[in-house]
Amino acid sequence: MSTGLLAAVLGATERAAHVLSSQAQPLSPCTTRPLFQGGRDGVWRMDDQMFQEYNEVRQMGEAWTGINITTCRGEGPQAHGTTSWMLGPFVSHGGYDWWEIDFEIPWEHEMLTTAPHKRVVGGYSFTFHEGSVPTAGQPAGRMIGLPPLHHHHTTFIVGGTERTTGNCHGGSQHLSFLGQSDGQCSGEETGYSCLNMNFTELGYAIETTAHALPESRVGAHVNDMRPANSPAFHWYYNVTMTFVDPYLVGPYLTSIAEYSTSYPVKLDTQFRTFDVPASEDGFAIYEGRWPFTGDVLTDTILTKHHAHVGHFHFNLLIAGSARELGLDREQFFSRSGCDAVATRHAGYSSNLDMLAKLIERCPRCFSMTAANSRVLCAANASAAEVHDRSLTNTDQPYRYNRRAAVRCNGNGFRVRENAVYTSLSFFGVQPTFPGPAHLYESGMNTPGFYPMHSTWSFFYKADNITAQVKRDNTFPMVSGGRLDESRCTSPDF
Repeated sequence: MSTGLLAAVLGATERAAHVLSSQAQPLSPCTTRPLFQGGRDGVWRMDDQMFQEYNEVRQMGEAWTGINITTCRGEGPQAHGTTSWMLGPFVSHGGYDWWEIDFEIPWEHEMLTTAPHKRVVGGYSFTFHEGSVPTAGQPAGRMIGLPPLHHHHTTFIVGGTERTTGNCHGGSQHLSFLGQSDGQCSGEETGYSCLNMNFTELGYAIETTAHALPESRVGAHVNDMRPANSPAFHWYYNVTMTFVDPYLVGPYLTSIAEYSTSYPVKLDTQFRTFDVPASEDGFAIYEGRWPFTGDVLTDTILTKHHAHVGHFHFNLLIAGSARELGLDREQFFSRSGCDAVATRHAGYSSNLDMLAKLIERCPRCFSMTAANSRVLCAANASAAEVHDRSLTNTDQPYRYNRRAAVRCNGNGFRVRENAVYTSLSFFGVQPTFPGPAHLYESGMNTPGFYPMHSTWSFFYKADNITAQVKRDNTFPMVSGGRLDESRCTSPDF
């Protein structure tokens, strides 16, 4: 590649990063159309009471609400094509109302660059903005987050997902990108920069095949967390994807894929969660196996741990089996393979007491600071304190979800296929996290328990490029028997 062309490519990378980071200007040209209402496409609004009866309401066929979708496209020289889909305006009045968004991506109208048989993703973002969708030449609305809008989740699925149910290993040539309520940066009041995933800025890209694209969908759940009957709030939803020409992969960008690993979940839960004690400390343990040989990246932007922060304490991801770590004893067993254990039932007074005694028994197994530590990564709960009376109707500041503070041992780590690792999560009430009263409650919750996720998401480079695909793995909690399939199942990532 010539010096001039390389400069153009790098310039396009910078422009794409700017678009992803700030959404300062809408792209051009743009087209606006009503979001088709039929089948699965549309926007569906529920108040909180309707949400508590979620399954019954869905079965009754509650009508979708009409909304406009604006699609904007831009093209960088030789390198990038960026597309934004903006939906709105939405008008909400608080009361923890639920907005469900679901639409198919019309790839047949999209720009393909020099290799029409393949797309390469250079970055993406899921963001919310104040006001109405901007028209050509207008700046984007002010970015907003939690509070006042709780972004429960967005899934951008390219070509669907593939999963097997036996050992819970799934692999796919397709893609799925996920945004969640704890996506904003750790401890920051705004924390918006973490909402923008710029692979090219870090020298990476993600590949997929074009045959999957017509099946691509975006789905999201959003809540206005303000008190009921708050003043009307106008906002819109933005999804941005940046695509890179495939010829950049190899000489200038390294191809990577995502690996997610998690616990199984309880059947018939609202959001595919497992139960943890609601009023006392608890923990859960599972053994996993790496499904590839290669390098796991630990850049803090790429590496994420997702949990429901109000009842999450911390997680340790450790190289080694439960037996090697002394965690294969009955006191640590889940009763079903998808239920956390109350810490007192294991003979400890608290999670900190349990961790201290585990470290005393094997420092390098459970302490990241010990010599020759086997702890690969640790995640700690993070929140931001926001004091705004209009959000709470009280003078008490609230603490809101933020991305878990993740620390890994070294600048990436090497794994081999089938090598065993152990995930140890600790849960319990956060005394400094009063938070909105029912951030994750629904009519499907188990009384006395709190619905929980605890999921690691890494990106990796496989030695064998044919094995480098998106992988979602679920493993049963350590127990005295097999996974209780009358109670437990694998989650959808």
